Amino acid sequence: MLDKIVAKIPHLKLIVIDTFAEHFRATDVGYNDRKKMIANSLMGLQECAQQHGISIILINNMKTGRRDFVAEQLAKGN
Repeated sequence: MLDKIVAKIPHLKLIVIDTFAEHFRATDVGYNDRKKMIANSLMGLQECAQQHGISIILINNMKTGRRDFVAEQLAKGN
């Protein structure tokens, strides 16, 4: 989908995605599955950037991720 958008915008050089991982935290999948989803997304973004000669900046809030990790561990009884 991003490829189609990028192709329609001439002279595009930069995309900034704010709170990248936030969208993955809203899913009902476990930590390992979430890591795989994020990795696949990152590979797709890298391919898009290389194909179109653009830069993509991702912003991630690590503190929020820490709370999710702790909540998962508490739910597991760890």
